Amino acid sequence: MAWFISIRLSDLVLKKIENIGVPFFNLILGFILSVLFLTVGMLLLDSIEKNK
Repeated sequence: MAWFISIRLSDLVLKKIENIGVPFFNLILGFILSVLFLTVGMLLLDSIEKNK
């Protein structure tokens, strides 16, 4: 679930940046965003599990 959300969010951000038109930069940024959102998602899920 977290992975799916991270992909959706990075796609959304990339579409905004794509207007500038830097494909290689988008590729790197997309990868970084995916990792970032995945990490945040995992941390959120972890904290939710600990609170139960």
